[in-house]
Amino acid sequence: MEVLLFASAQTQINKAIETLGVKPDVSEVAVVIISDSKDGAEVALRVVSELLSGERSDSVLELNEDKVKAIRELFGITDPEIEAVSKRLGEGGVEGAVTRLIIEREALLPTQR
Repeated sequence: MEVLLFASAQTQINKAIETLGVKPDVSEVAVVIISDSKDGAEVALRVVSELLSGERSDSVLELNEDKVKAIRELFGITDPEIEAVSKRLGEGGVEGAVTRLIIEREALLPTQR
């Protein structure tokens, strides 16, 4: 639940699930595995892979134009924010700015509790 709260930049579990939770029409999911050891993580990954049908593809985490647009809407990221971060960071384009702004929102999350 903590990962879901931070990834969604929400303080309420219901909002986090609404924002990033798995929905019936979703065909791609990202799985986060936290373990005390590499072996434990590998075992958990095997179990999850067996439970979920389909193929493993790390591309689900890659940004594209459609995902950036959806993420901007979801997190309320404005053009002035993108411009400010782009000027500060220089490289990375819109994708880099969006990534940085989400990280900033997640970092501020503990101050909102």
